[in-house]
Amino acid sequence: MNTNTSNKNPLFILCSCYGEGLYIENNKECETIDISFFRRGFSGALLSWRERVRWCWNILSKGTPYTDELMLNMEEAKKVKEWLNSNVK
Repeated sequence: MNTNTSNKNPLFILCSCYGEGLYIENNKECETIDISFFRRGFSGALLSWRERVRWCWNILSKGTPYTDELMLNMEEAKKVKEWLNSNVK
């Protein structure tokens, strides 16, 4: 994350199951909204080599792991909506 071009007020929300998280930031230099999914720990299942390389590359290149699913309750979904409304022109 390049703090020189990122929004000073990013949004981070934990999943309703507390196992994952959502991070949203406004990248003004690229004129994009960047969304990252984070997983807290592993489920205990053995990852395939492809998934291991994917996780390693993401941690090495970005410093954070990610996952593909997130559950938001209505209150958290409203926070995402408000953040997007205030950051997307």
